[in-house]
Amino acid sequence: MWLLTQSGFDETIALAQDGIKFIHNFSSAISHSTPHLYISALPFTPLNTLLAKMMMLKFSYLVQIAHGGLEDWPAVQLSLQGHNDIVSSVAFSPDGKRIVSGSWDKTVRVWDAERGVQIGSPLKGHTGTGKSPQLHSPLMGRGLSQAQRTRLRGSGML
Repeated sequence: MWLLTQSGFDETIALAQDGIKFIHNFSSAISHSTPHLYISALPFTPLNTLLAKMMMLKFSYLVQIAHGGLEDWPAVQLSLQGHNDIVSSVAFSPDGKRIVSGSWDKTVRVWDAERGVQIGSPLKGHTGTGKSPQLHSPLMGRGLSQAQRTRLRGSGML
């Protein structure tokens, strides 16, 4: 995360993000057969991505999509796994970068919306069965300890 605060690394960050999306989208085909990297993955890499612009120059002999190829990466649907009971409330942070979920397992979890990974450990012991939380609302923290509210504030959720 420190790289995000440094100047002059925009292209490096964009390439790394493309690499992650490439793996998310094509890992299944590539894991079955390495040649699928060249047959099924690189030709279908969206044209407007930095990865495609760099790699297609190096592999110009590959099959090309004549019409209808993707211009940008498709939206990725992620499954957030971690709760042990019914999830009763879910909300996004105002900037869309975090998701908070409350469950009947008496935990509140904060997630990275882009990567689908949990941020920190679960906040345990909330007492509400929870309707959908309103972020930046005093009601959102109801039933949480002061330390748990402080952690949520620090992650941008409260």
